[in-house]
Amino acid sequence: MLTGLAGCASIGGSEGGIQPQPRDVVYDTDTVSAESYGSWAFSTERSGFLTVTFAVQRGPDVDVFVMGADAFERYEAGERFEAYAAAASAGGEFSVNLPTGDHVAVVDNTSEGAVAPSGDGAARVELSVTLQ
Repeated sequence: MLTGLAGCASIGGSEGGIQPQPRDVVYDTDTVSAESYGSWAFSTERSGFLTVTFAVQRGPDVDVFVMGADAFERYEAGERFEAYAAAASAGGEFSVNLPTGDHVAVVDNTSEGAVAPSGDGAARVELSVTLQ
């Protein structure tokens, strides 16, 4: 079960006009218990196009969010928060232009999001977050 922040990465900028290569800032597979969430913190030193790909390998659909570190603090406190992007399903892909700064990817397996856990409720999820 993941709670709190798990994993960190920092992505640097490019020099001399060279276009940066896509970089995985998060790549993980983990089980998120019912009424829990997994979170992965990462930092970017340049803005860029972020692609999030996720697949539920076993268990219920989940909510996936990408948000700033401040929004994550509100999320943890059960307060209203704004995400840069979100999806709710058994898998998919979404993209967003991401500003520089500290960010968090969240796999939410609680009843608070658009989907709620069912049965035993544990979800095994593969998550990939790539910055272009």
